Amino acid sequence: MHQVASLPLESEPDSRLESSSQYSNSDNAKWPYMQGLVGAALTLVVLGLGVVIYLSFGRDLFGGQGSLNQTSSSQDAVVRSQSNSVSERHDSSESIVSVSESKVESSSQASQISSQDLASSSLGSKSQNSVSKEVVIESESSSETNVTNNLDVQQVSRLFNSNFASVSGQHSMYFLPLTNTSGQQLNVDPVVINDKPIRSASVIKLFVLATLLEQVDKGKITLEETYSVASQDVVGGTGNIQFYSPGTQLTYADLAREMIINSDNMAMNVIVNRLGGFAVVNQTIQNLGYSKSSLNRKMMDFEAVNRGIDNYISSSEVGDLLKRVYQQTLISPQADQKFLDILAGQKDRTNLEAQLPADVKTYNKTGQNANQGVRNDASLVVGPKGAYVLVVLSQDGSEAAQIAAMQQFGLSVYQFYQP
Repeated sequence: MHQVASLPLESEPDSRLESSSQYSNSDNAKWPYMQGLVGAALTLVVLGLGVVIYLSFGRDLFGGQGSLNQTSSSQDAVVRSQSNSVSERHDSSESIVSVSESKVESSSQASQISSQDLASSSLGSKSQNSVSKEVVIESESSSETNVTNNLDVQQVSRLFNSNFASVSGQHSMYFLPLTNTSGQQLNVDPVVINDKPIRSASVIKLFVLATLLEQVDKGKITLEETYSVASQDVVGGTGNIQFYSPGTQLTYADLAREMIINSDNMAMNVIVNRLGGFAVVNQTIQNLGYSKSSLNRKMMDFEAVNRGIDNYISSSEVGDLLKRVYQQTLISPQADQKFLDILAGQKDRTNLEAQLPADVKTYNKTGQNANQGVRNDASLVVGPKGAYVLVVLSQDGSEAAQIAAMQQFGLSVYQFYQP
């Protein structure tokens, strides 16, 4: 097709014109008008040949280019269509990721999707699955919040009033839910009734233990340090160390444990002496943010009691102490765990814990003084339903009535507590 060009074809009429001119000159006299007729005829022939060439080859040349152009346009349209399709899928995937991120900000799946993943046709399904999972998480969280909000903690106030309405004396109570059945911490305010200083009896030993473990945490004392039993330190009341032979060696870990699990009075007095006296313990109490609790006398110091000097605690401060120990925010995680380990060995569970199921773990400290009508119990309860703090302080009352009211109240709170 490229060899049959238009210029050679258009040159052929020129040779014929030249030949006709020679013929016309030789016969010029006889045929003077023939030159013009032949020229016109040859012109018509050339035009005819041009039309034939165009009809035979020109349609393929120009028509083929048009076809190529159409094919190119068609391919461009396909490319544009595919590009638009990819863009639409990209936009759709970004929209899904945006929804996912707005629903659950903590989702790492949505934030880690790459642009290459967004261009694939399967991304929409993956992102939709991610959104579905995140919605479930959000729903579970919302359900957890609703459960927490539906916990009618004021019901504990009604239970307390109904159990202690007929008990003589002054009574104080603190209740705080800590966790639910899955161990998740609850955001609930404590319930506190009649929060004022109450005679502490042996519950003050919780603050002595806190001070000792704080000094250990600071490196000022070690629990491996030993004490030699001395006759001048012997006091009566609860505890076994008073019966040990003089010279018996005990570590301060031993003393701390006896002070709590057997409420040993002699052990507490020895520890207070080693710490540096009342001022050091009271400074720790103040540093913890407490103002209603104070250590003002040693155990079994009846002369101080007769002078009107006594130790005091409040239900809210003792309850907050147990809460912080459980959450390991009181002293340090290591010291707080030691605190819990010692409390776990408590042998006196005759009050708030007396009627609880056997599988319930309790960390508590009791204190009683029949001469003063004092019956106290500060308890951290950890059971299948979750953890909570319950403190009841009672003074100027009847021991039998106090014990009965505490036991029933402790059981009623446990049965109620279903966060």
